[in-house]
Amino acid sequence: MPDSASPTETQSARVQWLADADAPGVGHLQLAGNWTVQGLDPAPRLQLPAGCKTLRLSARDWQLDTAGALVLARSLQVWIEAGVEIDRAGLAAPQNQLLDLVRERMAQAPRRPPRAHVGLLGDLG
Repeated sequence: MPDSASPTETQSARVQWLADADAPGVGHLQLAGNWTVQGLDPAPRLQLPAGCKTLRLSARDWQLDTAGALVLARSLQVWIEAGVEIDRAGLAAPQNQLLDLVRERMAQAPRRPPRAHVGLLGDLG
């Protein structure tokens, strides 16, 4: 969904955590701005609120490309592995499809082994 910013006035990717006092343990993350290569500098901080067991995602006035989907998908994966249920019903179908594609590609990517740390003596031989 394009926003009202001109092409030279790129709005950075933004997040807003919304609280719902009637639903303890449920977090609501609203995404906005340009979740694109141009809008991700710096990338928004995506830290889950304490005690959150279910996370509802929604978006308004936002754009999403593969770079933005990768940033979001990495956080979603961490939260899912921590046992958080993710509700993406508040996102439009094209954005959900892009997130699914990026998450699928992430799962298929070979895991790189950790880099060995070689000290100065190892470098000298």
